[in-house]
Amino acid sequence: MKPDIRNSTILIAFFAIATSVFADAGRYAMSTDIPQSITTPDTVETSIGTLEFFDGVPVGDTTEKVYDFVDRARAVEVFINM
Repeated sequence: MKPDIRNSTILIAFFAIATSVFADAGRYAMSTDIPQSITTPDTVETSIGTLEFFDGVPVGDTTEKVYDFVDRARAVEVFINM
């Protein structure tokens, strides 16, 4: 039984089009690079210790350190204003 060349050609064309469509799916025409100045680094050295982040989200006890610092700063502000 001889394979049908027309069906093979259609199949190859279909895969070529599908591959090119999916290859460009992750790219946007009007995209720009994100400046380093606005990204969150993985670690930040501060007066309250090292704060750690993963993709901009606090990791470990970073959240607790920041909340403790904010609470202490607010307490000092209330003390000074009273």
